[in-house]
Amino acid sequence: MKKGSLILLLILIFSSCDRFLTPKKTSEEFLEDELKTITWDEVDTYPLFSNCDENDSKTEQKTCFETTLHKHILEFIQNEEFISNETIFDTLFIHFEITNTSQVNIIEIEGDSLTFATFPELQSQLIESIKTLERVAPALKRGVPVNTQFTVPLLVQTEAY
Repeated sequence: MKKGSLILLLILIFSSCDRFLTPKKTSEEFLEDELKTITWDEVDTYPLFSNCDENDSKTEQKTCFETTLHKHILEFIQNEEFISNETIFDTLFIHFEITNTSQVNIIEIEGDSLTFATFPELQSQLIESIKTLERVAPALKRGVPVNTQFTVPLLVQTEAY
C-alpha cells in the first residue's frame, strides 16, 4: 500500500508541475504588451523654450510653450505694416511640427483666400516668424524625444482704411 501511495504521489507531483510554472514572455510579446499601454496622443513633457521650466507641471509647460510661441509670432508680425481697403475678420491656423531633433517645420497655413490676397506678404512673414524661433527642446515621451505637431490660431482683424 505504501508503495502504491508513493507512486501515486510521485505521478501527481510530476504531472502537476506545469501548473505551477509561469509562462515566459518573449521580448517581442513584452514589447507588444508595453506598446499597448502607451498613450500615443499625449506627451510626458511639452517642447520647452529656454524661459520654460522643465520641472513645472505638464499644464504649466504647455502654457509657457503656447505663450512664448504666440508672443514671438505677434512681435515678429507687428513690426510689419499691413494696410487693407477692406474689413477683414479671419482666423489663420498655422500647422507646424517640432521634430525630435528640435527642428521646426511648417506644415500648412490655413486661412481665407481674401486674407492672403489682401496681405500677400502675410504668409511669408508667418513662415519667417516660425523659422526664427529660438531653439526649442523637443517633447518627451518616456524620456525619449518625439515629433509633435501643433496648430496655432491667429486672429486677423482689420478695418477698411
